[in-house]
Amino acid sequence: MRLYERDDWWWVNVRFEGVRHRLKSPINQKRAAEQYAHRVMEQLINGTFVSKKERQKAAAKTKTVAEFAPDFIKNYARVRNRISEVESKQGNLDRYILPVLGDMRLDEVKPLDVDRLAASMLATGVSNKTVNNALATLSKMFHYAVESELIAKVPRIRLLPVSECKTDYLKPDELVSLLEAASYNREWHDMIFVAARTGVRWGELSELRWSDVDLDAGMLHVTRNFVRGEVIDRKNGADVHIPLSPDTITLLKTRRQLRHLQGNALVFCKPDGGRHIHRRADVALKRCCRKAKLREISWHKLRH
Repeated sequence: MRLYERDDWWWVNVRFEGVRHRLKSPINQKRAAEQYAHRVMEQLINGTFVSKKERQKAAAKTKTVAEFAPDFIKNYARVRNRISEVESKQGNLDRYILPVLGDMRLDEVKPLDVDRLAASMLATGVSNKTVNNALATLSKMFHYAVESELIAKVPRIRLLPVSECKTDYLKPDELVSLLEAASYNREWHDMIFVAARTGVRWGELSELRWSDVDLDAGMLHVTRNFVRGEVIDRKNGADVHIPLSPDTITLLKTRRQLRHLQGNALVFCKPDGGRHIHRRADVALKRCCRKAKLREISWHKLRH
C-alpha cells in the first residue's frame, strides 16, 4: 500500500492478490488518503470491493441514451448554457439523436452507431453543418456521462467536412435601395438603418433602450439581448460599445425627440410601447427586399 500525489491530489496504490488498484482519494488530504487506503484493503479482503469500472458498467446498464437525455438537459445544459443553446440541444436530441440511438445503453454506443446517426440525418437532406451540430450535442452528452461516472470513455465522434460559406452582405447601393423601399414605414426604415450601421443583432436591437444611447459621446452601449421572450446578457457575456456615425446620431436624435413625448424606454417599439415581434419584423424586411428588387435577407444579414 502506497500513497502519492499526482496533479495536486492524493492517490493510493493498493496491491492485492497480484492486482494493483490505483485510486483517487475522495478527500485531498494525506490523512484521509491513508484512511481510504485501509478501507479499500478491508473491502478487498472481505470481497466487497467494487472497482470504478464495475460501478460505471452497473450504472450504465440502468441508463439508455433516452433515459439520460433529461438529466443532461436539466443538470448540464440548463446550468451552463444560454436559453437558445438549451433549446438547440433539446431540438437535436428530439429530432435526430433519440430516434436513432435512444434505445441504446450509454455503454453500448460505438463509433459505428455514431456514423449510423450521421448517415440517417444526411438521408433526410440536412446539411453537413446540421449533422455536426447534432454530433456536438451528442459529444457533450457523452462527456457529461463520463463526468457522472456512468461510462468510462466517450465513443469516437468524427465531424463531417463543411465547406466554407461565403458571407452574404448588402453592397452600399443595395442598402440605399433597401432603405428607400422601407421609407413607407419610419419604424422599419430606422431599424434597418441602425442595424446596418451598427451591426447589432435583432435581439439586441429590439432590447435597445434610450439609456443605452449616448448621443453626446456618439456611442451605443449594447448590454442586453432579447431571446425567446426573455431579456438576457448579450452573447459571449461582454458588453460592447459601438461608435455611431454622424448620420446615425442625426437619425437617433430625431427619433428621440419624437419618442420623448410618448415616454417609451425602448428605442424601437410599437405605438403602445410594446416590443416588436421578430416574425412580423422579418416579414416586413422581406417585403422591403422585394420592393427594392433585392434577394430576401434576414435581420442577421444586416450585421455583415
